Amino acid sequence: MTKKLWSCALAVGLLAAACGSRAPGAQPVKSSFVPQTVDFLDDVGRGASIALDADGNPHITYIGLIEKLAPGEIPPARPVTAPALPAVLVANEKDGLWTRGFVVQTDISAPNLPKIPLTASSSTALAIDGAGVSHTVWTETRGLFYSTAPKDSQDFADPTAITQGYASQPSIVADGSGVPWVAYYAASPDVHGRLDLDVARPEGKKWTSQRIGSVTDCPEGATCPQPRTAMALLGGDPVIAYTDPASKSVKLALFAKSTGAWTTQTAVAGDVGYGLSIAAGKNGLRIAYVNGSGNVQVTSPPGRDRRATPRITVGTIQASNPDDLDGGTAIGIDQGGGEFVSWADPGAGGLRLTSSADGTTFSAIRTPGTDNGELPSMQVSKDGKVYLAWYDSVNQDLNMGTYPEELGPIAVPQPSTTGSAAPPPTGGGGTCPKSDVTIVADPGAATQGFKTTQVSAPTNKAFKLCFDNADTTIHNVFLFKTQADAANPASALAQTPSFQGPAIEEASVDALAAGSYFFHCTLHPQFMTGTLAVG
Repeated sequence: MTKKLWSCALAVGLLAAACGSRAPGAQPVKSSFVPQTVDFLDDVGRGASIALDADGNPHITYIGLIEKLAPGEIPPARPVTAPALPAVLVANEKDGLWTRGFVVQTDISAPNLPKIPLTASSSTALAIDGAGVSHTVWTETRGLFYSTAPKDSQDFADPTAITQGYASQPSIVADGSGVPWVAYYAASPDVHGRLDLDVARPEGKKWTSQRIGSVTDCPEGATCPQPRTAMALLGGDPVIAYTDPASKSVKLALFAKSTGAWTTQTAVAGDVGYGLSIAAGKNGLRIAYVNGSGNVQVTSPPGRDRRATPRITVGTIQASNPDDLDGGTAIGIDQGGGEFVSWADPGAGGLRLTSSADGTTFSAIRTPGTDNGELPSMQVSKDGKVYLAWYDSVNQDLNMGTYPEELGPIAVPQPSTTGSAAPPPTGGGGTCPKSDVTIVADPGAATQGFKTTQVSAPTNKAFKLCFDNADTTIHNVFLFKTQADAANPASALAQTPSFQGPAIEEASVDALAAGSYFFHCTLHPQFMTGTLAVG
């Protein structure tokens, strides 16, 4: 399979200053949580897994599927250099730019070749070792596969099979020697309804698997948590948390390097185990999960927390049915022992995020832009910055949010005049010159789109594009020759910085030939689109 890199420079747009010189009252503002769309072509983002390299840069692996269209819908235009779907995709961010590529893609070099057997239930897991090498695994209809890429590269090696039997819910860590350990469920060849927990690692060019436990799958007609595995490193040794669906319990498997043996224990028993995740910090292991009552809980396995912290409820889920409990949790711990927990809450409309300085008292963090989010994956950098990736189940996009972000200086409007009601917002911090081509975003544009969706400019004459952002959400405008070109932001004919309103920003546009041009906000490309007519 030819490995042709597909790169796409996406502006993160988190550090751009608004034009405070054109608006009164500019002052530094800290934004708690800033979301962005990482990939939006077709159905992308299922089974996402995020990891950070030694410099704190995020890397995400995820599944890309061909979007299922409703009758009458037109498929999105795809660049010819984009990966052929289905595919296992990868996106890396560095210095404010995203680069997207693939681990494996469907071979379309000849007609009627079979597609890679990826489905909506396929998932990925990613780890980056101390040398910067990426290790990723993924599940197909049958089989669990592995590939690796060297530091600062997306040229992944040809995949190797860990198992070609049924496998699900993989997780992965890379130990201090750079050796990957992979945990997964395998269908028992001996007992119907039993799932075996296997752990695999490479020995030479082959993988060896060891069976370290088994659980009972959910009986037909019963309501049980989806079986999940989650891995962490404790003292350099791998630890596996896993769900026992039928007993609704969380179990733990620990490896002792001194003996080379695995031991298992029950971490939490009874009516628990939805959306399992695990992290290790200076105080030991921490497990996040949801119980049958919809309580999001964090606990430490018996004897595995030097603080002896009791089980803590950090939030609740507004569940209308048991499926609402299984949207996933994610937990991360910073170097100082601060903890962050996220979970999917369909009843509340998206993802929730909470934090604690010591793992005992948790405070909620606002998470705008996480509507329809599910299956969160989290990492926390050495300096305490949270990277949260998730799948938007309605728009079928891969998103990522960061916390905290500082966006100063930001222009703020002057106070309203005493004695009269403030007029409704009609523009940002300042006024676009009449000679400019003006594009306006009103409050709520992230889901309602630009107020100005059709603008015009003269033929063969350079002009200024002015973006009037009246919204308190961060937006930008990128102008392209065609909508298909928008898949590669680096091909933009012009662009404004990403900034929070109310404020305005201008961009210079070279003379354009007569025709129709496309523009959108790269942070909210599903809704914020428009057309520039030149002629």
